[in-house]
Amino acid sequence: ERKTRINEAFSVGGKFKMQGFENTMDTVEVLLGGIPVNYYMAVDMTVVKEIIDITGGLYYDVDIHVKICGREVQKGYQKLTGQQALDYARVRKGYGTDIARMDRQQRIVMAVVEQLKERGKILKIPEYYDAISEKSYTNLSTEQLAALALFANKLDLEESMDRHTVPTVGLPLIDKKSMLGIKQKEFAALVKEIYGVDIPIDYEMDGETIRANKTR
Repeated sequence: ERKTRINEAFSVGGKFKMQGFENTMDTVEVLLGGIPVNYYMAVDMTVVKEIIDITGGLYYDVDIHVKICGREVQKGYQKLTGQQALDYARVRKGYGTDIARMDRQQRIVMAVVEQLKERGKILKIPEYYDAISEKSYTNLSTEQLAALALFANKLDLEESMDRHTVPTVGLPLIDKKSMLGIKQKEFAALVKEIYGVDIPIDYEMDGETIRANKTR
């Protein structure tokens, strides 16, 4: 049985034109021990750029000095254009791990949502979606998006929304690919904390076990 990265589920499923999203949901559902995953929402990161520009920029405290494609983003609190926010979120080599990059992307998206709330524009999310629908993919209806916008408008994001990272350990190269293995016991405890559900622990797929076997 071939082991590969979870983020390859989309391409293995046939990407946009086939069953990429469905295969990704099924894969995550298995990872979560059977907790159902019914909906997806995916956007090209350029959509974040467009929303930031449509809504007048993003105030953000940039924690790293970024240089990319001849452009620069300075450190410090400032008003970012959509392109600057995208550069900050996407920069890779020399700017930390993939996990650090994902963290930046999540923080940018959270900041966008928070500032949409502050400006009273979050209820326009369904309208923005219509404008960027060619670069957005979801099985949510417009009515469901509108309901989620109403729900988000009532939330205090800092108090009501948590971000978590799956506990992992670095693995030796597998099929010439660098990968992270999941610490199964810690992951099961995290799922219990978030969902209140006990999931089975797959010790054969435990990251530390795989690493130990690979390094013998």
